[in-house]
Amino acid sequence: MSRLFGGRGGGRGDEGNEGAQELARSLARQGAWGGLWKLVLSLPFLQVVAAAAHLKPSRWHPQGMAERQLAQLLAETDRREVARVSESVHASASRVLPSALNAAGPVGFCHQLPLAAINLIGEDLHQCRIVAVDRTGVLNEFYEGPTNHVSLCCVDAETAVALREFAADDHLGHGPISAITFTADSLITAGLDRGLQRWQVVGDRLRPLHPASFPPPRALHRLSPVPAWDLLIGDGGNENFFYDQTSLDSRTSPSFLGSLDTGIGHFESAPYGRLAVYEGGLFPPTRESADGFYSTVVLDLDHLLNLLARRLSSLSRADADRSRATRADADRYPLSDSARNVLDCLEAAAELVPELAR
Repeated sequence: MSRLFGGRGGGRGDEGNEGAQELARSLARQGAWGGLWKLVLSLPFLQVVAAAAHLKPSRWHPQGMAERQLAQLLAETDRREVARVSESVHASASRVLPSALNAAGPVGFCHQLPLAAINLIGEDLHQCRIVAVDRTGVLNEFYEGPTNHVSLCCVDAETAVALREFAADDHLGHGPISAITFTADSLITAGLDRGLQRWQVVGDRLRPLHPASFPPPRALHRLSPVPAWDLLIGDGGNENFFYDQTSLDSRTSPSFLGSLDTGIGHFESAPYGRLAVYEGGLFPPTRESADGFYSTVVLDLDHLLNLLARRLSSLSRADADRSRATRADADRYPLSDSARNVLDCLEAAAELVPELAR
């Protein structure tokens, strides 16, 4: 299921995992133990245990206590149990919407709640439904009618704001606009003639603040703020553009998006990082989801099993604490025995990883 998290392939035929394991075998044959250990640290946790199995304790002698303890922990973890959990991540952390709602249009995330408004298109490409979703699936339907929405904002489970296509003389202070989004303290629009513009909401009026230094090279259809990285992502059709959320200056593509498979279609995540919605050939059909191909999927980014997609070297004690605290509420995320065992290993590893840099 690693395609859910940016790897290539998916299900039992996971090409990204096979490539990592082949590289691990190659490094072990060469006796390049230092390189193999660096590979282990760089892999998602779901792939770590199988790669670490190629380390030979009789030939590789780590210098630090934390390295020895982490290597021993991984060696004692059951690879078959990790494989079983890997196959359950998609079913546990996501909801595949009904097949009649199989192509996502604009997505608008609620700023304070793990909710999203989705413009969904069925078999009739000229008609759409706007619905509210959370990690459990569809909550409410706002609208059914012609497909002419270019941007959405979700206020709550009962309210959504939709931006429709404008005629040539429609404008918001500075010419036609193509996309709109909210941040914590302002509103940002993408204009067809002036680029990005920040606005302050004052009563029932909008006061223009600073525009972008350089207009985008093309019209942006959607704007997705990501406050955790102070990032604003603009959808330019077949290409994304990246901007500093505070200054609106252009930025290069961030490294955390570099691993996304080119086969992924429309993908959007919430500004607060608790929900993602995506579509289009993201993973092949599996035993859990025979209709998974070309489905609209809601992914709960708060689900604990998403921790297993993190690189081993990126784990911290805060991740271990969060995992333990969330698992204490057994009703929120029911887990199998295998999942609990693998999370035990992840928590122990997260305690050791910070010691590696010392």
